[in-house]
Amino acid sequence: MKWKELFDSYNCKVLQIVKLRVKGAYFEGDGNLLPKEDGISFSQKIEQAREYWKDNVKNELPELLINGKIDVVEIIEDFSS
Repeated sequence: MKWKELFDSYNCKVLQIVKLRVKGAYFEGDGNLLPKEDGISFSQKIEQAREYWKDNVKNELPELLINGKIDVVEIIEDFSS
């Protein structure tokens, strides 16, 4: 739901929140460490990038990068209507 709140704040419509089954490799990064327009120094952005790619397990805003097959197994929320 944190991603939905973020997308809503940029007036981007979220159609569904789903549960997935992944067959293949995946990486979980912390979306809070993605580059922002917050004015921090380039060196701090580089440090955030290093942290992002460490594959932390306790991410406040998890972002999944998937290399494989994705099956939707359940629609948790449907906002399309």
